[in-house]
Amino acid sequence: MDPVLTWIFSADAAAIFALSAILKLRDLDLFETAVRDYWILPSWAVKPFSRCAPVMELAAAAGIAFPWSRGWAGAVLLGLLCVFSAAIAINLLRGRRELECGCCGAAMRQHLSGLLLWRNGGLALLVGLAMGPANARPVGAFDLFIIMAGGASLMLLYASANYLIAATPAPMNTQKG
Repeated sequence: MDPVLTWIFSADAAAIFALSAILKLRDLDLFETAVRDYWILPSWAVKPFSRCAPVMELAAAAGIAFPWSRGWAGAVLLGLLCVFSAAIAINLLRGRRELECGCCGAAMRQHLSGLLLWRNGGLALLVGLAMGPANARPVGAFDLFIIMAGGASLMLLYASANYLIAATPAPMNTQKG
């Protein structure tokens, strides 16, 4: 793959996951509540998970930005995406769509929906592309412009999709007694 594409994908993955982690870390109690509301983890594991996951996410976001750490960082991000997506899917199957996902802290509250699974699939694709091998072509000055423009375009696309997901009306409580 062209190194320009690798840099675009890795820079965007780093920015998206770093922002998500920072928003969770800014209000750990809110994230802990979201984790608890999923009814997946035993009560004793909720607090350790809700404290550890954003730190792992932030470390992996930093790691995916650099070629020498992209492999382990991408694996961590893909693992977190799998865990978060499984929790969302389980609760959707339970009919619990009224829950807030906890993805972006208080900054953008999003209720569980299939759209979040599609978004997470797109993020997994982004991380996978960032982890892909890049050819050894040197990156020139014009390439840096393309990296910035391409990165900004992808970030705008992601932000737009995320805001559209957040703007969908909140579901009525469909949970049965």
